[in-house]
Amino acid sequence: MIRLEKFNRVDYPTLISWVDSPETLMQIAGPTLHFPLTQDQLDQSLRDPNRYPFKVVEVPSQKYIG
Repeated sequence: MIRLEKFNRVDYPTLISWVDSPETLMQIAGPTLHFPLTQDQLDQSLRDPNRYPFKVVEVPSQKYIG
């Protein structure tokens, strides 16, 4: 079972650690962000009112899986 939750600043380190290549970043974000992923880029993305970022949480373990 999974749950969607709002993505916010406390989630930055996890996402940044997952993005280990330009190809991975393209798969996650498309051409809007550039490798290496930074907190500044994520801040700018979160300020966009047309974006609705979320994270995927595995309910039993409470771990972020996406």
